[in-house]
Formats: sequence, C-alpha cells, structure tokens
Amino acid sequence: MLDEACADRVLVVGVAGRRVAVPLEHAREVIRARTITRVPGAPPWVIGLLNVRGAVLPVGDLRVLHGRARTAVREGLVVLVEHGGRLAGLRVAEIVGV
Repeated sequence: MLDEACADRVLVVGVAGRRVAVPLEHAREVIRARTITRVPGAPPWVIGLLNVRGAVLPVGDLRVLHGRARTAVREGLVVLVEHGGRLAGLRVAEIVGV
C-alpha cells in the first residue's frame, strides 16, 4: 500500500481499457515489447522470458490478469519493475502519464 507521501508518484498505464497505477519507486524502465520466449507450463498470465541487456526477466501480461484475451506478444510496451530486489516485466498497452 502506498503511503500519502508517495501516493501521487505513480506511472499510470493503460491495460484492457483500464488505467493501472505503478508506483514510480518500483518502475525502472519502459521498453517496446519484442521477442519474448514462452515458458511451457507457465500460468496463462506469464508471457515468458525477455532478455534485457543480458538479464533474463519474466514478463507478465496485465491484460490477461484483468480477464482479457492475450494479444500478439510484439504489441504494446513492457514496464520493467523492481520489487524486493527482483526485476520483472509487465506488458501494458500504453503509458497514460506520470
């Protein structure tokens, strides 16, 4: 949960027709979706693995978590987020604002 001091410091992204806030303290970078390697047996919302400058990161699809069908993997953007010392990607449709 965000405290009042950082409540207005978020990256607002568009996902499945909705707006979702990502705390800026966790957002590291936004990149275009590109080749993502599927992982057999992964949950439906896990797109796969993405190589970012030599680091292999898991990528999740927020669209699927919001109950929508997955679109082509090369569409959209990937927000790289860090939490608890771990880095991962979240695929989103658009960046709405900061």
